Amino acid sequence: MLQWQPLVLLPLLALVVSATVAVMAWRRRRESIAAVYLTVTQLGLMQWSLMEVVGGSFDSLAIQTGFALAIYPGACVLVGGYLLFALTLADPAQRPSRRLLSVLAIHPVLISIVVATNPWHHRFITSTTLIRDPSLLVSTVGPWFWIHITYTYVLLLWALVALIRAHHNGSQLHRRQITAVLVGSTFPIVANIVNLAQLASGSSANLAPIAFALSGVVFLAAIRQGMLRLVPLARSLVMDQIGDGVLVLGPDGQILDINPAAADISARINTGFARGVGGLDDGEYTFASNPRAVDLDIRGTSLTDSRGYLLGRVQVIRDVTDANAQRRELAALNERLTEQLRINDLLRSELADQAIRDELTGLFNRRHLWSAMQDAMSRIATEGGRLSVVLIDIDHFKRVNDQFGHGVGDQLLKAIATGLTLGARAGDIVARYGGEEFVVLLPGAGAVQAQMRAEELRRRCERVGVPVESGVVSTTISAGVAQFPGSGDSAAELLQAADAAMYLAKGAGRNRVVMAGHSLPD
Repeated sequence: MLQWQPLVLLPLLALVVSATVAVMAWRRRRESIAAVYLTVTQLGLMQWSLMEVVGGSFDSLAIQTGFALAIYPGACVLVGGYLLFALTLADPAQRPSRRLLSVLAIHPVLISIVVATNPWHHRFITSTTLIRDPSLLVSTVGPWFWIHITYTYVLLLWALVALIRAHHNGSQLHRRQITAVLVGSTFPIVANIVNLAQLASGSSANLAPIAFALSGVVFLAAIRQGMLRLVPLARSLVMDQIGDGVLVLGPDGQILDINPAAADISARINTGFARGVGGLDDGEYTFASNPRAVDLDIRGTSLTDSRGYLLGRVQVIRDVTDANAQRRELAALNERLTEQLRINDLLRSELADQAIRDELTGLFNRRHLWSAMQDAMSRIATEGGRLSVVLIDIDHFKRVNDQFGHGVGDQLLKAIATGLTLGARAGDIVARYGGEEFVVLLPGAGAVQAQMRAEELRRRCERVGVPVESGVVSTTISAGVAQFPGSGDSAAELLQAADAAMYLAKGAGRNRVVMAGHSLPD
């Protein structure tokens, strides 16, 4: 039987307000796609409110239960429409994909099936009862209801995040409109959270109708302030005041709209936009003009509807003539500067190399040898290790100079230097010590290994020769080997020990290697 239930006045008020918002939004559907989804949202809310009004007007438990279940398909449409409304309001250029629309459509269909079959499974609403006079329905919900609520609040959270991000990044006008939507959304979200808490505790209070009414009032005010006209207003501001040229082309390439900056560029080039610029691909182009050619950078974007059909194309045209000229000047200047820096680096490298190299042989000089020895000995003193020094003197070198001349002597010095370098290993240092003397540093080599390496160098130098008219001039070397630690505590003492050993080799007949501290057999 029918009953007079004062509480139905609240959902009735929400029904009237949501119907008014739906009508106003639908009238603006051509101005913004967000208006379409706001209309869908209000339709879902209208269905929700209508079911509450009708169901609350009967005192029958079965009728009130049936209309209470009938609320939920409208609630699903409400939430899905709100998400789409939030996404398109946050980004007016966005169009929801078919996949998203299909996924959102599944929810109300499944809920419709679930609530229709609830009398058989009781997993959505497990039980209902009437309390008070006039009667008021109190429901106990099941697990499927909480799955539905969880999914619903995931969509709401998605919508709120999109709106908050747009508010953070948007213009002042856009932020004002989004603020109104966020404020209007707060009432029903908070009310439903309170309702859910009360539902879990068995209470019958329902704050949703008054929250929906308040939300609708906020939306009405926002629409009257131009919320759904934001995109058309932005067009006049951007198109007319932007410094870059903008062309709007139809599907056939015909120019449909042109902003003042594009019109100015068109007037300056001989071809004009009407004769083919709209058909050009993205890139830079040069057009004849007086008094000089004009460089234009053209970038385009295709415009399609929700079904993917081509509506036209927007091209942004930027005059980059001056920028290109400056870029070319900077590139030329940078090239000259780079070349000068390269030359300076080469000169600096050559000077640095000359400071540590012997001019005749190209080996390290005495100064670098001394520094390398001190560094190596300091490192060994703290970290451990060994260093061997081979001091080499060319046998009978004065006789070569006297007999064949200093030119041949210099060639022999260079040949010996080459032989020593080829016989060196990674980490070894080969230096000219002075005159016909050379030094080879052998880091990490002990006494036995150093003597073997020195013998290898001696045999290599024994095979060195310099061609002259009478044949080939060759010679031998004598070498002294000293080790640190062991043969001395400083670079000077180590070289002195190697020098003494080398003189022992000379005295013993030359062309041999002597280890410092070792006596020669009689």
